[in-house]
Amino acid sequence: MNKNADFQLLRYFRDNFDKIESWFNIITNNKSSLNELKDEISILENKDWLNILK
Repeated sequence: MNKNADFQLLRYFRDNFDKIESWFNIITNNKSSLNELKDEISILENKDWLNILK
């Protein structure tokens, strides 16, 4: 993902947390949380994608 797009997505999640959390709770089995999803996105953001995708 383009770094600017990633930044925009993370900013959108931060600014709209309550709204997105209500959507997320509808599509999950309530065993996960939006904070867990945010953490997973951060982990993906910090991976060395240039080397992974070679």
